[in-house]
Amino acid sequence: MVLNFLLFPIFVFTISILGKIFQKFFDLKKNDYIFIDIIYGIFFLCITALFFNFFFKLHSPIVLLFYLIVFLFGLKKFFIEIFYKIKKNIIWIFLLSFLPSFMLAGYDSGLYHIPFQTWIQNEKIIIGLSNLNLRFGITSIFSYASALMWFENTFLFVSYFSTCFYLILFLFINEYLSKNYLKLIFGLMILISFPLWSRYIFPSHSLIDAKFGILVIILITILAVNFKLWIFEKKISREDILFVGTLFFLIFTFKASGILFFPLLIFLVIHL
Repeated sequence: MVLNFLLFPIFVFTISILGKIFQKFFDLKKNDYIFIDIIYGIFFLCITALFFNFFFKLHSPIVLLFYLIVFLFGLKKFFIEIFYKIKKNIIWIFLLSFLPSFMLAGYDSGLYHIPFQTWIQNEKIIIGLSNLNLRFGITSIFSYASALMWFENTFLFVSYFSTCFYLILFLFINEYLSKNYLKLIFGLMILISFPLWSRYIFPSHSLIDAKFGILVIILITILAVNFKLWIFEKKISREDILFVGTLFFLIFTFKASGILFFPLLIFLVIHL
């Protein structure tokens, strides 16, 4: 547990650096919220892992070297900015550092999550793999990023990756919802979305429900807070569009029930 207080902040720093690289690629304006950097970092890991797996096994030296080079580039360019954001939120990060010590594998981890990740760690994407286990066809994009992070049945970094979602939730409340009326809207969004993610709320490094729910809560809260500004006043930035689009993508690819939010996406596309 004591080691987590050192390693988890380093892990958050690393994910945030990858998120900044993604934002730099799209030439986005600098943001003040580290939870945004972490979400972009998660997206970057998920989408690049999926892409690489079409051509390489995920534990290929080529894949791991790519992430090392990207990180070192980002470290040189964004060290001071991310270090300041980490320092600013270090209390929250330390408080969440205890969580991996109690995080267990989900009830169906051995049923298909770990077997599927073992396949993609050692083989590129195999068409028809779901014929071996039907559940291999319903795994989420989260599995591709998770497969990068465990070796020889050691899941410590996967638990850190899962803990990042709970950290995102607390940072979102602390950084973004600074005013009381925003917290009230946030509370209402939790109540509205509760049936979607409450089934397996206990922290686990394989179950996706709580992670999915956190992303849903953040998405609908941001939309509720900015609805008037974005829809009626038509004041929405390129950065806002890309961030909301990233949240939609993660929600759609984390759980099949994410499709319930497709009409909301269509509405936004029509009216923005």
